[in-house]
Amino acid sequence: MSSISFDALYEDRPDLRRAVARFSDWGDAHPEKKIIDPRALARYLKDVPAGELIAVCRELVARGSLRQRYALERPSGQLSGTVYLSPAEIPAEIPGDFETWISSSDATVVPVFTRAERDDG
Repeated sequence: MSSISFDALYEDRPDLRRAVARFSDWGDAHPEKKIIDPRALARYLKDVPAGELIAVCRELVARGSLRQRYALERPSGQLSGTVYLSPAEIPAEIPGDFETWISSSDATVVPVFTRAERDDG
């Protein structure tokens, strides 16, 4: 997360400055995060309206810093570690908990964000 520059967004969108600053602080504190679940981010940053956090994510997508992807939430509530370009790419079965397989129809599709990498489509 720390490779994302929030400075330009902070200057360009004064209406989102608080959300940008809090998201940046969160990113600095969690550099290991590869997948950003906006639901979890909103729970963590309770003082920032969820709509503003989503707006920051969308701005970062538009600026090429983040990519929108899709993950599956297993029935246990955990996200699978795999992200997909679109819901159409999700296989019929995914690894479940405890080395089992579950039908992807038993999981919830969750829009998530990932850092944009240079070779990432």
